[in-house]
Amino acid sequence: MKWFAVVTVSMFWLPGFANAQDDGKSANSVLAQLGTEGANPQGKKSAGVEAGILNGFPYLRNDRVVYLWSRAQNGAGLLRLRDLRSGKDLLATEQMKTPWWKIDLKRSDGQVFSCENAGVPCEVTFDAAGGEGNLSFTWSHEDVRVEIQTRLTGHESLARSTIQVKVTGEESGLKSVTFPVVQGILPLTEGARNDQILKTDSMGVVMESPLVSGDEAKFTYPGLAMQFTALMGDGRGLYCAEEDGQAHRKYLAWTPDTASGTLTFSIAHPVSNCGADELVRDYASPGDLVVGPFQGDWFDVARIYRKWAVTAAWCRKGRIHQRDDYSNWLLELGYWTNNRLDNAGRIKLESLHRDFFDLSDCVCLDGGWMSDVYDHHSNPD
Repeated sequence: MKWFAVVTVSMFWLPGFANAQDDGKSANSVLAQLGTEGANPQGKKSAGVEAGILNGFPYLRNDRVVYLWSRAQNGAGLLRLRDLRSGKDLLATEQMKTPWWKIDLKRSDGQVFSCENAGVPCEVTFDAAGGEGNLSFTWSHEDVRVEIQTRLTGHESLARSTIQVKVTGEESGLKSVTFPVVQGILPLTEGARNDQILKTDSMGVVMESPLVSGDEAKFTYPGLAMQFTALMGDGRGLYCAEEDGQAHRKYLAWTPDTASGTLTFSIAHPVSNCGADELVRDYASPGDLVVGPFQGDWFDVARIYRKWAVTAAWCRKGRIHQRDDYSNWLLELGYWTNNRLDNAGRIKLESLHRDFFDLSDCVCLDGGWMSDVYDHHSNPD
């Protein structure tokens, strides 16, 4: 009888017990309710933004977007994301214990191990003031304490987060912090056939979705790269970025899950000095981690990033020709360019560059090595 009583209580009466299917239905129901005004009288509001917990699901919302996290007892991973302007969902996963962060650690003996939020209960508080809604998440893991603050204003659709990690386990130190981890990103077009990923390394490239190519789309910052990327399709998309004015190394990746037909996005941060003999026990994100829907194409994505980039240390002093800390000789340097002068159009383009920038000297490197070799003698002009 004792054994039967224990099993009965465990199966049916433990607080917070629910199967994944019921939680999925509840999440969808809550998301639908949050699409209307006044769905949660207990939510806190300020100048068009609302933060709260409805039926156990933490959320942030305004008239443009709704963000919904899984219940605190399931680890509070980002579960749903609805773009209210397009009426489309960008994120949906039936896995209630969904990841949002992952931390790699090492012990003093060299052993490496990992922990994540999925399935680890956390504390969640919410507030709204000064036109900004805020969710605070705290996990007390066996080896680490993790705190995340996520904010949403009333006038934009982008959610901004910061993460702080403190190692509590003895003889343990940090190796890397991966945040955010956004799982269950839905295709924007039928079968993702017209979806595109914007990679901002090197010259920048727009490439097909990993759900079509089957290959992970990833790049490293810094090193001829910028700290933003996007999934685009059908005139809308999902913007993902980090606003790190200290330019720390990071790895941005879009990974396909062919079984579910969705993508996972993540940014991995190697922790500075993690290879030293002395263990690193603290980490704080140097800037905001930004995720959210947008309307438009790659140019609109770039404008979102530019709004922050011009405030970064390498841009905030303004344009070189407007600054007093650059010598005039630097401004008067000759103009060098790589181009192929194999037709009249390309020759005209170089003339346009020279005239537009009012350049006194113009040198064009016409080596032909960047593309197909052509006969220079056929175009002597």
